[in-house]
Parts: sequence; structure tokens; C-alpha cells
Amino acid sequence: MTLLAALATGAIFSADAGTVQTLDGSLLCGRIQFESPDALVVTPTNAPPVRVALSNLLRADFTNPTNLAPPLSPRLMPLAMDEEHGALPEPWQNLDLARLETPGSAVHYRGRFTVESFRSARGESEEGFHFVYQPFRGDGEIIARVASITPRDQKDLPAKAGVVMRASLDSDARTLMMSLSGSGGAYFRRGKTHSVTTTDDRRPDLKPPYWVKLRREGNTVSGFHSTDGRRWVALDKTDAGLSDHYYVGLAATSRRRGARATAEFDHVIARPLESRASFTPRIVLRDGTIIADHFRGVDETAVTVSPEKKGLCVLTRHVARLQFRPVDGTEELPAGRGGVLLSNGDFVDGEFQCVTNGKVLIDSVLFGRRSLEIGRKVAAVVLREAPVSPAAFEARTFDGSVWRAKATRFESDELVLETALLGQWRIPSSELKELISLQASR
Repeated sequence: MTLLAALATGAIFSADAGTVQTLDGSLLCGRIQFESPDALVVTPTNAPPVRVALSNLLRADFTNPTNLAPPLSPRLMPLAMDEEHGALPEPWQNLDLARLETPGSAVHYRGRFTVESFRSARGESEEGFHFVYQPFRGDGEIIARVASITPRDQKDLPAKAGVVMRASLDSDARTLMMSLSGSGGAYFRRGKTHSVTTTDDRRPDLKPPYWVKLRREGNTVSGFHSTDGRRWVALDKTDAGLSDHYYVGLAATSRRRGARATAEFDHVIARPLESRASFTPRIVLRDGTIIADHFRGVDETAVTVSPEKKGLCVLTRHVARLQFRPVDGTEELPAGRGGVLLSNGDFVDGEFQCVTNGKVLIDSVLFGRRSLEIGRKVAAVVLREAPVSPAAFEARTFDGSVWRAKATRFESDELVLETALLGQWRIPSSELKELISLQASR
């Protein structure tokens, strides 16, 4: 069946509007529809529909942009881009922060950003870098995998690359950067030109490809690094010093005279955080799937889910942990130990028994059987470790769930997932927020 014939016969069912990135480098914006069994159809404004096979999908975002841009100073114009040679997708822009020896540049191709930078020119007070950015508002996080840094393995004055939060695009604006160096090491840098503090973790194995993240929650910004983009290590946190409107993005820095620094980034995500007041509890499974649900209880056999998740069977032996509020990455959960993370940050070792009547029951070696009230005391319950299983796709829904699937297909107006621990699960198009291919990271 041809694309136009499918549209005419109704074989394609409507989903939400948004953007689609493909593995071959396309970025499509418009109305997104499902085509059974294995394709999306994107209809841009005033342009013919484009069919994207799941085998060519990098990421589909079914939401419209919500972060409004703060006003730009007239002198801060983005660098010109040749749209036929790697133009940055909206809403990303780029510029040099501080005057560099040679102007930097940035391109985007097949879901990967390449950022080139040089050292600050003589006489510049700010340590400059080339910045690929977008405006942001409120609590959120910027995540990226630093795929490569060139030059690599320089021990003296190494090139660096990472993610950034910045108060404004003016000189001497407060900057927070979580970066990696080509020689090995992670760095959490914050401050202004004449007052900069850095926390580092220097290890020869901590070099690209590696993941970095900055998260803002209230007036706190935390820096993290990760080997796989799922299990994060907190490096440090600090007062944000940011207004409600600020900028997030990617940066590359060169610290040697006349030397170019080139960094490649992929798996780039800038997204808002769910507030603690509106947080829906999470059931985290051993395969990395995260189910947002106001579940009613957990016994030794199964989780009693809410009516909203009717038909979902979650066995207790498949549960890694339960979360009752957002867990800051600085509150590291002990490896190989079961127990309860309290709201004050303390961890109580113990064997999980059940969740019932708004309380968690555990058997503690030190304290015996304890009953802890979820609403006031419990942040999370750890049942067992959660080694993330390989998956082909990750689907995110508007309720905060993250579904990892071995295979996926479209049927009518639903996304059908084949999961490792839950069997088959269906997501209506109206609930789908994001669909990400994990095949590119393998």
C-alpha cells in the first residue's frame, strides 16, 4: 500500500504532534501518525508526508516545545549555518562565549552534534568555549553522551567537553558545566569569570565515550557522570544561582594556544523534571523499566497496581526498587544491599516484607521488624539490584513511565511493546511522550 493510499483508507492513525529524528540525519517537525506495523508518518506544515521506518528511527518526541526563549541581546546572533551541511535542529543555536582565537562551529548529523572550539583570544578575561544551546525554564536536566574528544590523551591542558547550564549569554554570566577531558577525568565547574570552583574525579578510564548530566531542582544543580546513561554517579552539587529562565547546552573547550578542540555528542536530551509535590510513585523493574503508578500494595508475590494500570501483572521478584519521591543522584543507593532510603538521606538495611496501608514493612538486622510511614519517612525501597537488560526501544509516557522493549510495532492507534518481564504491553498514542531507539548506542 502506498503512503497516499494508506492515508486515504485510514490505515494510518493519528498520534500527537512533535519532532522525529532519524538515523540517517533527518529532523522532521509536524503531525506524527502511526502506520501499522512498523513506521511513523510525519506531515510537516505545507509539505508532503514523510514515512519513517522504525529501523531508521533515532527519536520521536510527541510533545510540542514548551520552553519559551528569553529575549536575546541584539549583539548575540547565532552563527550562520549551511542547512545542506549539518544545520542545527530547532531550537538549538550556537555561538562563541568570549572571543576565541578562531571562531568555533557546530553541526548536527544523524543525531550527533559535532562542536569545534579554540582557546580564548589574548586579553579575554573569560575562559571561552563554543556553546550549542537552547533556552530553558524551571527545573530540568540536560543529558548527553560525549562520544569523542579530539585531541585525546593530552596530559597537559587537555581539551574538555560536556553539558552546560548558564544564567545568560552575556559575558561573566554564571556558568555550570559537567565535562570530561580527553586525558581522563570528570569535572563539575561552576561560577563566574573571577570566582570559579571545580570538583574533579580524575581517572584514566573516565574518558569518552562517557555520559554526563546536569540536573537543576529548585536552587540546586547537581553534576553526574555515567558509563551507560542509566546508572549515574554524583560528582557534586551547588547552589544554582540561576533565574527561572536560563540556557542549557553543549560545550567544547580548548586550553592550548593555536589548538583546535573537537567534541562529538549524541543521545542529547533536555527535559523538565517532575516536581516532588506532583510525583507519582515508581516501580523500577530489574530490566530498567520504570512504571509510574499509585499502586495499592506489594506482597511477597505481586504488586497490586491501580485501576489505571489494569491488565498489568508485576511480580515482586521482578521489582528492583520502589520510589515514593524523586531520588537525587547524590543519595547513592548502596550496591548489593536491600533496605529503605529515608527522606532524610539515611539508609536502613533490611529485608523487604511488604507495602500495605501506606506503610513499608522491613526486617532489619539492627532494629528488628520496622514499619515506616511512606508519606513522611520513606523516599525509596530497595529490594535488589537492577542490572539493565539489553533493549531495542525505550518508550516514555506522559505519566512518567519508561518502558524498555525488545521489540515494538504499531497496531491501530497503539504502540505495542514486547518486554522482557511484563510480556506484551500496549500504549495508546495519546499517552506516548517519546519513543527512542537504543540500537544506535550499541
